[in-house]
Amino acid sequence: MGVKIIVDPRTLNAAQKCRKECSCLSKEEGDMCEVVFCVNNKLMGIELKAGPGCSYRISEDERHYCICPVRKEIYNKYHI
Repeated sequence: MGVKIIVDPRTLNAAQKCRKECSCLSKEEGDMCEVVFCVNNKLMGIELKAGPGCSYRISEDERHYCICPVRKEIYNKYHI
């Protein structure tokens, strides 16, 4: 990947429901869902990659949304 992802400790603290121990911080593992669009830097439409069990994913019909504070900061800060 090349970029070291650094997330504010307060953001990590806000993501305590994460069942995957914030594995999106190490993008090499392929656990980071791809952001398709973002509304007001808050709600992200995603293509699934994280697999089942994500505490911060909302699915409606065939659409998937991410409300994870860590993923949101990564997207807004690094545009990935």
